Amino acid sequence: MNPDFLQRLPGFDWSVCDRVLAGDGTPDERARVLAWFAQAPELHALVAGLQAGAASAGDDDATVRAVRERIARLGASSRPSASAPVPAEDLTAPVRVRRMPVVARPFRRVWRWPSGIAAAAVLAAGGWAVTHRAPSAVTVASYTTYSTTRGQRSTVTLRDGTRVMLGVASTLRVPADFGDGARRLTLDGEAYFDVAHDGGAPFVVQSGGAQAVVLGTSFGVRKYPEDTAVRVAVASGRVKVDSVVLNGGDVARWVNGRTSVMRDVRIGQYVGWLSGRLAYENVPLRAVLTDLSRWYDVRMSCDPSVADEAVSTVIVNRSADDAARALAVLFGLDVRHTGDAIQLVRSAAK
Repeated sequence: MNPDFLQRLPGFDWSVCDRVLAGDGTPDERARVLAWFAQAPELHALVAGLQAGAASAGDDDATVRAVRERIARLGASSRPSASAPVPAEDLTAPVRVRRMPVVARPFRRVWRWPSGIAAAAVLAAGGWAVTHRAPSAVTVASYTTYSTTRGQRSTVTLRDGTRVMLGVASTLRVPADFGDGARRLTLDGEAYFDVAHDGGAPFVVQSGGAQAVVLGTSFGVRKYPEDTAVRVAVASGRVKVDSVVLNGGDVARWVNGRTSVMRDVRIGQYVGWLSGRLAYENVPLRAVLTDLSRWYDVRMSCDPSVADEAVSTVIVNRSADDAARALAVLFGLDVRHTGDAIQLVRSAAK
């Protein structure tokens, strides 16, 4: 990342950015930060990287201090003239307190990301592990279909101003009359929605038979073909899944018309993919490898004897090889490459 982007932002102030991300900024300061994000995508990436580092480290007080000290150091480094450039490592190095594997614990907010600021920040995270480019769009008389491939993420802005961050190997179908009194669409795969408020037009996402209804909020929906449930994770606002109302911090699982809810959970575990962070808690290894296969657009598999073993770990901005090696270490396996396939196998000596 080139620190010269700061020169495109007259009046830029790191302390203002820090206050807004901490939830203490004034409305005017929030508007300034959003304008800076719009003018400099590089600033998006920098802030998202710091946020991802904090999340991956566990969101504890030590991490908060480390991240805010990083911002203060960046602020001090950005004030001198071009003869004293900001070190590249300060711009890109994530803040880490813990390394994988990660032990789950109750979620506790570190930065109270204001609505809109959070969505803008995580948008810039694309490109660490997967490509982030325009989705393929096919329009027919009745709807437009946006699709991503394996290993690709993308962002779509709908007619009403809603921003949709489309996950890998996902499809979003938007009716031609979307926004004309009705805001209803269909998702196959995974996406994060930052919904534009419109009290007169509820926003409805249909996925795998489940229906999520909102008025204005930020939430994620996931339902891939191999998933047994539709998952809805609410970052802020309120969402109704069938007759069950979810608030920020709630996650619902919908299976065959029945909805179960977990309250006050670590939402970052479910939407961390926005910033290149894949988190798993007691998930079978085969399911983790299926996720990673989509994420990296490779074929990943493991020895059948460990396929159903539970995994609790966090993978942050790693390559496919690095992710495979990290998982192999957890199970005492070796990594074998065959064409575009990566296998976790037992060594001949074991």
